[in-house]
Amino acid sequence: MLKLFIASDSHNTSCVERFALLTKNCDQAVFLGDVLEDAERMEQLSGKKMLKVAGNCDFFSRCEREIVMTLEGTKLLMVHGDAYGVKYGLDRLACHAAEVGAKAALFGHTHKPFAGYVNGVLLMNPGALQNRCYGMLTLSNGEAVPKLLTL
Repeated sequence: MLKLFIASDSHNTSCVERFALLTKNCDQAVFLGDVLEDAERMEQLSGKKMLKVAGNCDFFSRCEREIVMTLEGTKLLMVHGDAYGVKYGLDRLACHAAEVGAKAALFGHTHKPFAGYVNGVLLMNPGALQNRCYGMLTLSNGEAVPKLLTL
């Protein structure tokens, strides 16, 4: 079993420190963009390397905009979401996740927490860390169980 703690859209919030402390108790932390400097600070505070993708506010970042990887038998897509128009609907993101063979897609950008299935793909947005929202995804034997949380 693997526990991922997921954050997005921190936007220089004071919640960075609290989330960093929480990540000490997870197997892997994920940051889905918008102020990658905050993710770097979280890494320093927790001593753990995070999986990170750049968001639309990370203008000059060399960080990847998309990660596709398999963890605990579950193929995941990690994006910020702006490139897939997630503020206007989730079908494009779900379609892209299916195209790359992902069982679940993690995204941010909307600042609204969401966990549910769209066209057979689990989509999870932890909400904005600046609003004290984050998520946990438990992976085990090819299954993914999302949980939306608040600091």
